[in-house]
Amino acid sequence: MDTPQAARTEPDITILIPVYKTGALLPRALDNLLAQPHSNIEIVAVNDASPDDAARILADYAARDPRLRIVTHPENRGTLAARLSGIAAARGRYIMCLDADDSLEPETFDRLWKVVRKESPDIIDFGARLIAGASRPTTRVVPMGRFHGDAVFEKVFVEHFYSWSLCFKLIRADLCRRAAACVPPEYCIVAEDFYFYSVIAFFARSYRAVPQMYYNYYTGIGVSDNFRMDLPGFRRFWCRRERSTDTAPRSGSAKPSTSTICSSAGSAA
Repeated sequence: MDTPQAARTEPDITILIPVYKTGALLPRALDNLLAQPHSNIEIVAVNDASPDDAARILADYAARDPRLRIVTHPENRGTLAARLSGIAAARGRYIMCLDADDSLEPETFDRLWKVVRKESPDIIDFGARLIAGASRPTTRVVPMGRFHGDAVFEKVFVEHFYSWSLCFKLIRADLCRRAAACVPPEYCIVAEDFYFYSVIAFFARSYRAVPQMYYNYYTGIGVSDNFRMDLPGFRRFWCRRERSTDTAPRSGSAKPSTSTICSSAGSAA
């Protein structure tokens, strides 16, 4: 459900934050966003049945600032489904995705909004700092370019000119909603950016890259930790995917049924 929000004008930007097992890191992300000088924003935090203290932290922040809205999943559905729920709830003209363990540089929205006012591109791509513990940050530099029409898709998926990472982009909300209508809310926590951005890029008609490093991407903590999936997580991922894609086996096929796969995974536990 959504938290109450004071009546105000349409936000310029909605920031989507999927929340799962990142309660300890949420205050840094929320404080960073709420302190941005460009104040006409909203944050849509999707609590994906996080088992930690995330619900209390989100409620506390929402009570103090109505720009934070909360969407709650009764069960864990994965990053893709969390983002789809966030897009459905978003009220802003543009949408940005932020992982709960990351942050943005000060004045990020002010500077990006100048590009919006001048050009109104479907997608604005920007750089990132990759931060790993006490190590010196490395940078993710965006190749400069302006693309239109089919080139938006071809430059990323045919020529590999730029990245499909969602978090390093500001994207028109109506484009996100159009793409979301084509994507089923499957349980997806691996390559979800690639999956969703392929649809966005297919529908997009304009792309603009800027050279600034606006995103601080922390590795080795939270959702950016080295990915490991335990047996219950694997069982949940596989069974949900099978239920969404299962079809009758071809003649002579020895493909096991979904129930067989799931019961086998369960007995192994």
